[in-house]
Amino acid sequence: MEVTTLLKEAVGNVKSVLDVNRVIGEPINTGAATILPITKMTIGFASGGGEVEGKSIKNKELPVGCVGGGANIFPIGFLIITPTSVKYLKTEETETWTDLLQKIVSSFS
Repeated sequence: MEVTTLLKEAVGNVKSVLDVNRVIGEPINTGAATILPITKMTIGFASGGGEVEGKSIKNKELPVGCVGGGANIFPIGFLIITPTSVKYLKTEETETWTDLLQKIVSSFS
């Protein structure tokens, strides 16, 4: 496989990860409100390649390449929609899920 083909496939796979449904989550309907989770997504991507020449390689035009990457998704807030209001509730990195749930419930009052 040529290095350019490898890179094109890798970039195509990264594009498939980028989806609005990963940034704005599925709506959660509680009856009293609809809650939309909002996340921050970061993606890192690196690649490299070249031609290898040496005695142990039979085909001297054999390309060598590698691709690596990673993704991080972190909740940054919730959009809370009620019949009378829309609120954005920001999360903090140090908050636990219990803290977040208490914050969401208290935002209804």
